[in-house]
Amino acid sequence: MNQNSKQFLLILLTIALIIGCIITMVQESQASEHALVTSYETLEANYTTALRALLSQEGYRNCGISLTKVYTEEGGRDYTVQVHHHRISRSDDATKEALLRDLTSVRFPADNCTMHVEILEVESDFATAF
Repeated sequence: MNQNSKQFLLILLTIALIIGCIITMVQESQASEHALVTSYETLEANYTTALRALLSQEGYRNCGISLTKVYTEEGGRDYTVQVHHHRISRSDDATKEALLRDLTSVRFPADNCTMHVEILEVESDFATAF
């Protein structure tokens, strides 16, 4: 094998090694991202379960809970939690405020996330139609 063939083979091996490293880094990044998403999904499910337990304890079974998120530039998430139930809508303001305090006391276990809890008013026409 002459000198040019050896250099060409060395260049090909170097390129193959670089491509292999790039592919491995991309795969590891995708796996890491998937693990992060799965972790947040588990935290979200546990959080809504805790809210449902609190609401059930307060006598508001079968509440609607909507959890929406916005991704921040820093990698965190800003969540908006909306709770709705016809009995909550018919409650007085003091009861709603106390419930809102209880709901906001449930902490989301990720430091880079913010939670905004709201109580939505439900149209009473639907609740009284039955």
